[in-house]
Parts: sequence; C-alpha cells; structure tokens
Amino acid sequence: MNLKKGFTLIELLAVIVILAIIALIASPIVVGLIEDSKKSTTERSAENYADGIKIAVANKNLNRENIPDVAYTVMPNGNLCSGNVTGDTCNGETLTIKMDGKTPTSGIVNLSSNGTVATATLCINDVKVIYSDGISEYKSKDCNDMTYSENILNGADPILGSNMIPVRIKDDGTVIYADLKDGWYDYSNKEWANAVMLSSGTYNVGDIIPESAIRSYFVWIPRYKYKIFDEGNYTGVISSKPTESIAQSIEIVFETKDVAISNGSTEGSWLTHPAFTSFNTNGIWVGKFETGYLGATTTAGAQVNSSDSSKIIVKPDVFSWRNNTVYNMFVAAYNYNRSNDSHMMKNTEWGAVAYLSHSKYGINKEININNNSAYKTGYSAAEGTDQTTYPGNYGTGATITLGYKTETGYLASTTGNITGIYDMSGGANEYMASYKSGQLGTSGFDTTTIANYNSKYFDVYSASSSQTTYNYRILGDATGEMGPFYTSFDMLGSYHFINNWHADLSYFVGTPCPWFARGGFYYDGVLSGQFYFAAFRGTVYNYMGSRLVLAIN
Repeated sequence: MNLKKGFTLIELLAVIVILAIIALIASPIVVGLIEDSKKSTTERSAENYADGIKIAVANKNLNRENIPDVAYTVMPNGNLCSGNVTGDTCNGETLTIKMDGKTPTSGIVNLSSNGTVATATLCINDVKVIYSDGISEYKSKDCNDMTYSENILNGADPILGSNMIPVRIKDDGTVIYADLKDGWYDYSNKEWANAVMLSSGTYNVGDIIPESAIRSYFVWIPRYKYKIFDEGNYTGVISSKPTESIAQSIEIVFETKDVAISNGSTEGSWLTHPAFTSFNTNGIWVGKFETGYLGATTTAGAQVNSSDSSKIIVKPDVFSWRNNTVYNMFVAAYNYNRSNDSHMMKNTEWGAVAYLSHSKYGINKEININNNSAYKTGYSAAEGTDQTTYPGNYGTGATITLGYKTETGYLASTTGNITGIYDMSGGANEYMASYKSGQLGTSGFDTTTIANYNSKYFDVYSASSSQTTYNYRILGDATGEMGPFYTSFDMLGSYHFINNWHADLSYFVGTPCPWFARGGFYYDGVLSGQFYFAAFRGTVYNYMGSRLVLAIN
C-alpha cells in the first residue's frame, strides 16, 4: 500500500496563495493599528508637552509683562527659545521643559496671558501635530509641512495670494512679518488672520514693516456654514417697535470647499454661506478698512470720479475714496489685482463679515460707529459721545473720535481687538456690487458694460423689489433676516424703516434706487451698524465709498 507523503506542488502553491491573501488583508490592518498608535501617542505627547510648558512658566514666575510678545521656537531638545535658534543654541530666553512621552524636536509655541499654551505647531515622533485650545490633533505623517493651522477652522485656514505677506499686528499698530509656522491667528480667541500688500521695500520674517511701505491691509474670513435664525420672509414694516430685540449670537461652523454644501433654507437648518460658494473658495480676504485714495491729503482730495486702480489704498487714518460712480468703483477694484481675483464687495460678502462678527468668533454685538467727519478710516466714537439718536455726535477732535489702535478704536472692529475689520459702521456709506435686476440707475453701468463681467461679481435681486420687500433677500446677506422691521421717527421729525437687531436703518433696493449700500454715515448715530442697509441710485455722492475683496483659490 502506497502512503501519500508531504504536499503536492499544487497544494503548496495553494497554501502560498492563501497565505498571500491573508497577508494582503492583514497588512493594512496592522499598518493602520501602528498608525493609530503613533497618532494617539503623538497627541498625548503634545498635551503632556503643553502641561510641561505651564509648569516651566510657573517655575519662572513669568507673567504677561515679561512674556515676550513673540512665538517661542521649539529647540531640538524640546526646550523653548524666545529668540532665534542656531543649531542647539538659543539666542534669547530659554524655557526648560520636562515632560512624559516623546519630546518635540521643532515647532512654534504661542503662550496665552496666563502662561498656558494657546496654540502650537509641533514635530513629534517625526509627525506634525497641532495643539489649540487644549486639544491636540495629528495633522500629517511627516514634518515637511509645518505651516500653522487651527483646529477650529476645519481646514479653512488662510490662503495667501500673490504679493501677500502674513502679518501680526500688535495693539499699538506695529506690523510684524509673520512666520507661517507661527500662530499668527487664533479665531477661537477672536484674533483673525491679517495680511498686507506692499507699495515698496523687501522684508523678511520677523521684520517690522513700516506703515509707509504698506499699500493695503486685508483680513481673512474663513468659509463657514451658519444655522439659519430667521427666514427673512418679511414683506413690509410694522408701525411700532417690538418689545424685545431678537439679536443673538449666530451659530457658525467652519468648513472647506471639499465638504458637501449645506443648502438649508428654513429656520434651524444649516446653510453654507453664499459668499464662499459663489467663488468656490475656502475664504475671502476683505479690506480691513474702507477703500482710500492714494495721495489725498484732505477730505475733498479723496472725492474723485475715476476708475484708476493705482489710486486704491486700504489703510488706517486715510481719507475714504468717495464721490465716485458704482461703475468706476467696480472697475478700479476689479483691476486692482487680477491674479488675486480682486473685486468690489458684494452684499453677501458684507453679510459674511457681519454674521461672523456677531458670533462667538467676533465681537458678538454691534460695533462702534466711525464718527470721524473728515471720512478718515479706522476711527471710533469716543466714550461719552451720544450715538443713541439720529444724528449722533460726530467730529474730528480727540474727545469725539479716536483711531483704530486705541482701546476705543478696537470697539469699532468686528473682533473687538485690532485684528478685525473696521469702518463697518459709519465713516462713508459703502456701495455694494449688488442691484435690482433690470435697474442700473445712474451707476455708469449699462446692459452692455455689466455683461462684460462674470455674474459671480454681483448679487442681483428680484425685479419686483421695492423698499420694504425684505422677502427678496438672499439668505446670508444680512438684510431680510434682521427683521421684523418697523417705522421709527427721529429727533428731526423724519421717519425711517428700522430692523429689530440693533435699530439699524433698513431699506431694500427698488426704483429709482436699485443699488445697495451698507454701514451708514459718520453722522448716522443709532441708525448705523454692520446690519445697516439702504438703497441709492449708484451715482456720485460725496458720502459714498466702497470696499475691496480678494477671492483666492
């Protein structure tokens, strides 16, 4: 009898194939487990490192007065350096950090006023991790890209366009060239990202950029969705003021253009803000101040009816460019920087800024009016001036109005600090690239010239619009959603239509005034604000200005 011994070649091949299949299935699982373990270890190490920093700061008895107002650099041994690092040498103050776990080998750390870590970008275990607001997040499998990002933005971090320089602006207005690895913004603490474009000079990271070298300031508005708080279906006004204002903190969640768009339209549902979907961007750069006129040394000197984009400046303490048609404003903004898709601000873009300002990421209340009667940018009504009536107190003296880099000035910012956007209440009223369909008024546009530009550069409203048809709002534009609206008589005996948020003036576009304007004038007092909207013909007025926006993909 023949007994079968061993395996045949076919059986061996079958076993090998089976083992290969098992290995093919198991390998990703094993790799995934290893990767997950590395991720959790890295995140725990980042949190332990933050705890170690807190202890080190406490041991040195540091307080806000002697914490350098710069980011700390992580040295190869994990210690922190307040200056430049050359090899293993710190050219500044050193903080020795003791911790459990894997020590970071490079990165940037920003301390909060109480000595804890506000934000950090760290290379730990050869991977990148971000620490922000007490939470660490594994970002990438290597440390090649140590560019700072903030967890709360969910990927909608600032995108710099051509010739844009990231900056940090100190409370006294000093502008510092920011390191992209540094925590140069912190939306969780209402510190919005700022960037500048230069008119002259070449600067490096860490340099102070003089005001004379800056042509324009911009602030990043990250893409977000918001929870609809009012559908805005108002078709008229009521005769008396409601007993209570419905002003509230607007719920916002940041997102990127890679996330499925939220298309809510009813109260309580979520809507991706249309300011971002129209350009398909992760955010927009908005002029930090009203558009000014280069070279103007007097109020009248900035009243120029021209489309010369070389005259655009966006700076504090300059004269707003006014007395211009909508057409000229639009063309000047459009040609300012085509590589960065510059354009005149639209109603929805104004709404995106206004809503962010009235959320936990902004000042979360009405901003102060710029009551500077010379139409200078970045000013704020001084304490004690009466802005509860129309007209309010206005002027140019220091007892009436103060500049943007003062405690009072911060209150006219969308963040309540120097990082926000100014002139959204008062100053010059600002024309928007937004109009009633079929009605171009005396704007300088006609049906031929306006057709030369992509429709994404305009918000177009129903041809049936009139001054109280708030239901024709575009959700997100901060018009109809601010209702209910009511009639109010001012101290001069005139009546106005007012919204129920902060008693801001509220007139929808119609005929013969088809163009939207936002923010109000320096003398508007209680009527002005980030939720002010009114309608004008589009022609030249010495009190009408505009604002610049960049849409960068």
